[in-house]
Amino acid sequence: MFPSGCAWCGCAAGNRPVSCGIHDGRSATRQNGCRDVLATERRFLSGISFGCSRRRSCHASIPASADAFWPRAAANGIHLPAPRHVEDIRLGTFAVGVSPSAAVCLRRLATSHLISLLFQVVRTIRFNLGGRIDISMKRILLAAGLALVPSAVYAQAAASPPVPPQPLTLQQAVDYARQHSPGLLGAKAHLSAVQANEITAGLRLNPNIVGEGTQMSLANNDPNGPPFYGIGLQRTFEVGGKRSLRIAAAKANTGVASAQVDDQQRSLDLAVKLAFTGMLQAKEALTIANDNLADYRKTVDLMKVRLDAGDVDRTDFERVELQLAGFENDQTNAQLNLIQASEQLQVLLGEPAVLSTFDITGTLDMPAIGSTLPELENAALAARPDLVAAQRQVNANDAAIHLADAMGKTDPQFGVEYEHSGTGSTVGANLQIPLRIFDRNQGEKERTRREAESSRLLLQQQRNQVISDVDQAYAAYQAALQQDARYKQKYLAEAAHVRDNIQFAYRNGNATLLDYLSALQDYRQTNLAALTAQANAQIALHQLSYATATEVNP
Repeated sequence: MFPSGCAWCGCAAGNRPVSCGIHDGRSATRQNGCRDVLATERRFLSGISFGCSRRRSCHASIPASADAFWPRAAANGIHLPAPRHVEDIRLGTFAVGVSPSAAVCLRRLATSHLISLLFQVVRTIRFNLGGRIDISMKRILLAAGLALVPSAVYAQAAASPPVPPQPLTLQQAVDYARQHSPGLLGAKAHLSAVQANEITAGLRLNPNIVGEGTQMSLANNDPNGPPFYGIGLQRTFEVGGKRSLRIAAAKANTGVASAQVDDQQRSLDLAVKLAFTGMLQAKEALTIANDNLADYRKTVDLMKVRLDAGDVDRTDFERVELQLAGFENDQTNAQLNLIQASEQLQVLLGEPAVLSTFDITGTLDMPAIGSTLPELENAALAARPDLVAAQRQVNANDAAIHLADAMGKTDPQFGVEYEHSGTGSTVGANLQIPLRIFDRNQGEKERTRREAESSRLLLQQQRNQVISDVDQAYAAYQAALQQDARYKQKYLAEAAHVRDNIQFAYRNGNATLLDYLSALQDYRQTNLAALTAQANAQIALHQLSYATATEVNP
């Protein structure tokens, strides 16, 4: 009797002395605990799986339809564990049923290496009464392209059908625009370019190598003099802290550019919010237009019945039917406005192609805010990026003043040299100090001081503008909120009440056509005015958030 145990994993292998048959010593290796190539043929082995990992036993799970094999296998000394849970693993275009441990093994292999795999495809499994499993394999290469396919391809679940895009919320739209807007991405790239000036500012001056040769055509014993050769090294040493001041000035300019990028992002946020609100308004307007059209068609249908019954003449019916064109035009215009609003928002989001399935979700209902006007003003003074940029510009100009003063100081130049003349050689040194008698950088010093004074005045102007922006936005929001409340609390209900009463009276012959059409016109205008007031309230809230550079969430 041969010793029991698989040479590869130690599982019960019957009378096989070296391997259990699942692990072929010619093709299987042990690396990182998982190197057994797993394969199956789906049409025959949809439920049979083989698996192996370090310190785990090999196993083969058979589907329920093959339960008859278990008693025969046990009677002939073939020890196979009970069927286990099977996972569906997709290998290229083949679906393979493997056990959880085999799935872990395969995923570990696929994650570790992006190499071309040769999968063993089982052609036949024959259980005989001799107590052994005869497994013949035929290897095939799935595809040459598998060599560079990411590891997830070898061990992923069956791909689900594409999911249609979900409607975006306001915050999702803003976040998406920040990541994909070409204008904002370009501004950030420009910021990186400005920041690169800090590298230039920190560079030290390069030394110079000086070479000299005279009378090179003469011999050493020539009475006109021996040839002369010389080489030297010279370097200018900056004094007055020029390098550190250059770095400080470059960093100050980077800070200004960074604040300007933040201000551009603030403008993008406002544009996205306004476009988002415009699309919400267009959707609501289309809903109103559809409802008005459906309701008026009921009136036309009723008038057709009365015409057929002889209660009204054809002229009155045609006058009623002619008004249908106005409702149909309202619907067409509302559809056009929605398409244009959608395209405008998608452009701001940075979409290269307009999607017809694009949609958003949200509401125009906005309650009153809880912050007071002084709190909003203080928040704006602390957070407005354009004000931050103005303050940083003052700091940058102050740094430029210090740098201009330092550039007016003299930088000495020191050098060493080696000279050879005839048969003698000498070593020397030299020092050069420019005399700044006329040019002491006076012009640059004066310019930077004028620029600093200008930036301080602009900073004060920007502070005043911030306060004014907040005050105006707050007043606009309060007015828009009052108008919105006025329509919601009174005029919408009144317009609906008048229309319903006149409509009922007209359909029963107790009101004139002129009264009915006038009531319909008032109802349409009131609904559109209420929708505009509601949208204006949200727009005013967005403008208040823009003025304060904070999210003024009610």
